[in-house]
Amino acid sequence: MKIGGIKPGGEAGFSGGQLQMGADSVSKNLQKQIANVQKSLQELSSNQEMSIEEKVKRRQELQQQISDLNQQLRQRQIDLRREKQEAAKEAAAQSQENLQKEEADEKETGLSKAYMRAMVSADSAVGQAEVYGKVSRTLKGEARTLQSDIAQDKKRGIDAAEKENALAKIEKRMEKAVSSQIGTLGKAGRELRVTTENEREEIRKTKEKDSKEVSETRKKEIENFHVVTGRGG
Repeated sequence: MKIGGIKPGGEAGFSGGQLQMGADSVSKNLQKQIANVQKSLQELSSNQEMSIEEKVKRRQELQQQISDLNQQLRQRQIDLRREKQEAAKEAAAQSQENLQKEEADEKETGLSKAYMRAMVSADSAVGQAEVYGKVSRTLKGEARTLQSDIAQDKKRGIDAAEKENALAKIEKRMEKAVSSQIGTLGKAGRELRVTTENEREEIRKTKEKDSKEVSETRKKEIENFHVVTGRGG
């Protein structure tokens, strides 16, 4: 059995687990001191220059040093754990504070993050639709030019097959551009409509909750008034 970190027979009881406890400089320094004192304690029995009485006295001194150092190391570990816990509490408190601030910002603006994201998405969709619109207008101009050239070639008896093929390709590209434009705007519109409906529903629920809380508070105030005045009902 170990008592105060000392093994029977006078040797210091310092386990490898204790050596691995601390990673900070203070803990490492204490561990190093313990190891040095333990080494001195182990070398004491082979010292031929000291008498038995001197060895006994020196052994007791070294054992006390190891005990004191072990106590300091344990206290250091306790302090480190406490600091870690406090840091975790502060981080949690900060996270909660940030969350409350975000909620307060939403209430102040009257718009939720989901709604604002939908607005940004819709704005982006409008910009993309404008690009498709420009492409469509450009292709329409090219198509008109080709149609005019084809009409002139046919009047002159010139083969216009190549230009007709080019016109067909342009018309397909125009159709694709228009379809993309309509699809982009339609998707953005649907997303914004759904988000708006969800926003209205959330506002309705919040109002109902607030109204219920006010009613409950008012009811309690009336009940308390009746209790104080001795009135029933």
